[in-house]
Amino acid sequence: MAGLREELDLYFASRDLGRARAYATQFNGVDAFGSYEAAAADPRVDALYICTPHYLHLEHARLAARSRKHILLEKPIAHTLEDAQAIVSETRAAGVTLMVAENYRFLSPVRKAKELVNEGRLGRIRLIQLQELYPFQPSGWRNQAELNGGGVFIDGGIHKASLLIHLAGRPSQVYGMALIPGQTGLAAEDGIVVVTRSADGVAGVINHSWSAAPATPRPWVSVSGTECSIYFELGPPWLKVMDGVSEETMQ
Repeated sequence: MAGLREELDLYFASRDLGRARAYATQFNGVDAFGSYEAAAADPRVDALYICTPHYLHLEHARLAARSRKHILLEKPIAHTLEDAQAIVSETRAAGVTLMVAENYRFLSPVRKAKELVNEGRLGRIRLIQLQELYPFQPSGWRNQAELNGGGVFIDGGIHKASLLIHLAGRPSQVYGMALIPGQTGLAAEDGIVVVTRSADGVAGVINHSWSAAPATPRPWVSVSGTECSIYFELGPPWLKVMDGVSEETMQ
């Protein structure tokens, strides 16, 4: 997106026109709208980036599709399976492009990891582990399961699920378990462990918790193969390749 910034005209929409104008000023926008409907109807707008709460995704994706606007939809696609299926169905019928904003796949270490896996550098992939232990206490709609769609897994763990599928393919078997609550007053799980198996036999493990001590500074990923393994964190640009004898850091 940063590389395309000079080629894009940005518009900002909010139910509060003053807020939309403030964002337009701060981020060098062309114009601002006092409603989502006005933005969707404007002929200068080709696509809508929807970053509203999960439970509003269907309503706003439907607005975009009916206005024949392409859609970049913030993750997760929806708070329920039924809403997700409706979004896919209606955008297909309208002939517009729908993309869920899963940014992890575009990070440089993830791109390099995918390249190494595809090249066979690691040999046969055996295990992929993804872990994030970081304190967070959801509030507002994020702490209402019927609006958020769940807890830690749909809110942040879904990034790890997307990345796991990207590296190993869709799983043929999935087992998930919520952890014993680490916080009081939460409407859904604050920790989860998910174990998967791909059609090729690759095991996947996701461990994500909002209640952990000590916390990991950043989420990390490990991919183990028959020849070597790779390790990287989600943030820094580097990736480590280890074969049990030597270690190589790649950028």
